[in-house]
Amino acid sequence: MKTSKIVAIVIAVVLIVAGAIISCVALAMNDFDLRKFSMMKYETKTYEVSDNFSNIKIVDAEYDVIIAKSNDGGCKVVSRDSDKIKHDAQIEDDTLVVSRTDERKWYEHIGIFIGEKDLSVKVYLPEDSYEKLYALSVSGSVKVEAGFKFTEAEAQSTSGEVIFMSAADSLSLKSTSGDVDAKDFDVQSLKAVSVSGDIEIDNVNAESFSAKTTSGDIDLSSVVIDGDASINTTSGDFEFSRCDAANVKILTVSGDVRGSLLTDKRFTISTVSGDVKLPESVSDAGWCDIKTTSGDVKIAVE
Repeated sequence: MKTSKIVAIVIAVVLIVAGAIISCVALAMNDFDLRKFSMMKYETKTYEVSDNFSNIKIVDAEYDVIIAKSNDGGCKVVSRDSDKIKHDAQIEDDTLVVSRTDERKWYEHIGIFIGEKDLSVKVYLPEDSYEKLYALSVSGSVKVEAGFKFTEAEAQSTSGEVIFMSAADSLSLKSTSGDVDAKDFDVQSLKAVSVSGDIEIDNVNAESFSAKTTSGDIDLSSVVIDGDASINTTSGDFEFSRCDAANVKILTVSGDVRGSLLTDKRFTISTVSGDVKLPESVSDAGWCDIKTTSGDVKIAVE
């Protein structure tokens, strides 16, 4: 190999090593937080809404969506915006529509352009009751705080957590990889769906209920259903405490089923290899149908 090529290689290696050292030092000085290298600067923006509305629609990409009770009787939307990411609040056909405009280039969505921590859009609502609610965030969380009553509500996220604490006639909670958490309200129809995230529901009364997950766990506490309840998991466990329904259907492949019911049931079970421990079946009670392949089943009546 020629001397000139060897010198060029040595210089290139030295420059690479020097660049790596400089990068590590810069990261260390900023606590290894890549967000501090973002080229976008954020500031809090407040959007006042003066017109009346009955419905709410919020759609975002990576921001957390939070719906809370207004403390001053007015409606406003508060978000962390930049020169390239902006939100807007408009009334369209009796619906409060909260939307965003994203003017970033494709390369600004990755690497050091990731942005700051805790980006959120907060919607403060003045009234107690509304007709329809649709709240969606792709990678952020969706949270609906207590104090509201909706006729129809849907809260959905792809990778973020979904938290719901208000009453509704019809309620649908969905997440792909994030958890679903609902508590302390009454509802007529409740449907909770997650693929790999856990579903946790506490202190809820409903007329009908269904929960479905693939690999996530389902955990219910003090959930009472006047009508039918349906639980479906593939590999996730189903645990419940002081729960009940007129009729219960539980379907799982390899997940375990453990918990306590408040009233007697007429039990039927289909299993291949799982261990089973059930209370005495009562012929004139509501039915509890359990199907599993390899999961264990242990149920008690309190």
